[in-house]
Amino acid sequence: MHIPPQAKGRVERLFGTFQDRVIKEMRLAGVRSKDEENVFLQTYLPDYNRRYRVSPAKNTDMHRRFKDYREQDRILSIRSSRALRNDFTIAHDK
Repeated sequence: MHIPPQAKGRVERLFGTFQDRVIKEMRLAGVRSKDEENVFLQTYLPDYNRRYRVSPAKNTDMHRRFKDYREQDRILSIRSSRALRNDFTIAHDK
């Protein structure tokens, strides 16, 4: 499966935001424990999503239905032969 660079960039920016902005916002809110963090995120994340979401260019659902779920297993799996070494490890691509 090919993931376009634009999608990778969006994900990296999101992670950068959470590592930078969310930490600062929690400090400003006086969050000191994991329980307080969870309460904070329940209000922060919906607000963040509301402010920064981007609507899709087309609202069409592009998912395809599978007639046979075994077909899905075939498409979504990578199968290859491996050799088990004497120390019970498996090598992939040498």
